[in-house]
Amino acid sequence: MEISEIFKVLTPILIIITYLSAFKGGKPTCNRFIINYFLYLLTSFSIFFTAMKVYEEKDMKVNKPVVMVLSLTWILLTISFVFIKNMYLQHLIFLAIVLILAYLQRYYLQTIDKEVIEETLKKMMIIILLCALIAIKFPQYMNDSLLMILIFGLLFVILFRILDIFLFDKKYNDMISMVSVFLFSGLIMYDTNRVINAAKECRISGGSPNYLDHVLDMFLNIKNLFINLSDVLED
Repeated sequence: MEISEIFKVLTPILIIITYLSAFKGGKPTCNRFIINYFLYLLTSFSIFFTAMKVYEEKDMKVNKPVVMVLSLTWILLTISFVFIKNMYLQHLIFLAIVLILAYLQRYYLQTIDKEVIEETLKKMMIIILLCALIAIKFPQYMNDSLLMILIFGLLFVILFRILDIFLFDKKYNDMISMVSVFLFSGLIMYDTNRVINAAKECRISGGSPNYLDHVLDMFLNIKNLFINLSDVLED
């Protein structure tokens, strides 16, 4: 059975397991916070890969106008996600974001060799593991100062990439992608530490956690890490 087919079977199972583990009486629980977080993250990527497979089977056309509209849509949905507090509506918006990103990813993967994708996934797993270990070993460095540096770095990268596309014909694409790899690796470290702290606070306060706040950040970090790392390895 292909990996994509496995995800199609695994996705509904993961959704059920995640709900049973992360919810109690219809409300999110602090019990097993770290486990629930990883279940949410795994379920998100399972939905993501399943959607990509379904789009492929349905032979859904991928073209630039649709990509532009969907790119704007997911940005607006991501912004609205931050301000909406209703838990059920947040889950629906998050699902829509994942489904849109799965479509956009198909457009991006059209230009990448299969061997590059496999090599990217291998190196990305190593990077994520190292980032998690660093976050656990050196939590004192995972602070607001690091976050500000990473955010300003990303803003600079976005601006420089736009200039590179329109003024320099992607002359500095590799350099920008390399810098982006380090920036998103830093965000993975920061968000890993943030999840660990959230788990501790949740156990102390006994409140109602919002797993999606953490999951969306990490989902986007990993996705962007993959895109930029594949750019670096492709050349």
